[in-house]
Amino acid sequence: LIKKQWEIIKKSADLGYSKNQSIHYNTNGTIFKPEYMDILKKYKLVDIQFSIDGIFNMFEYLRYPAKWNRVYANMIKYKEMAGDADNIKYNVCITISIYNIYYLDVIVDFVVNKLGFNVWLNLVHNPEYFSIINVPDQVKPIVVNKLEKNYNKKLIRQLKPILHLMKSTPCDNDVFNKFKKVTAQHDLYRNQSFEKTFPEFAELIKGN
Repeated sequence: LIKKQWEIIKKSADLGYSKNQSIHYNTNGTIFKPEYMDILKKYKLVDIQFSIDGIFNMFEYLRYPAKWNRVYANMIKYKEMAGDADNIKYNVCITISIYNIYYLDVIVDFVVNKLGFNVWLNLVHNPEYFSIINVPDQVKPIVVNKLEKNYNKKLIRQLKPILHLMKSTPCDNDVFNKFKKVTAQHDLYRNQSFEKTFPEFAELIKGN
């Protein structure tokens, strides 16, 4: 989006400096500019990280108003445009919250096996009513058991400290009630449904 940045990137490539330079990008994947890919291929290393917290309808809920089909198509285009250029690397950063923790195994499986990208995990700490530490205590063992059973075994080491944090920190029930209140408000003005988007998890936390 920042055109001046691309002027500098192109200038560095034209002058030959780029072969000794590395660039890291964070993107939500909503924009794809094919004309930039030829410039990026001239750099020593380009690391493009997509911020994707869910897939399909989960993505559209968590990244409102972005559309999954557009973002998914853009990720494929990025990958295809890079071709065999081994200097361009892709990965996905998943920011974990109460909303998506239960489905993390499914999301990671899609990213790794469908897209062929590496995964990095990030945590929501604030606002605290979105933090996984405030998943109801009686629900936490169910989430942990599901993920330990189904999560990608090659990547489980990255997940273990996150699960430990969730298990070892008691839920603040007042904060969890704020999560429910805020979620209901979001659903109302966005015309979305938490229960329809995350049905299994919504059922687990019902009555808490």
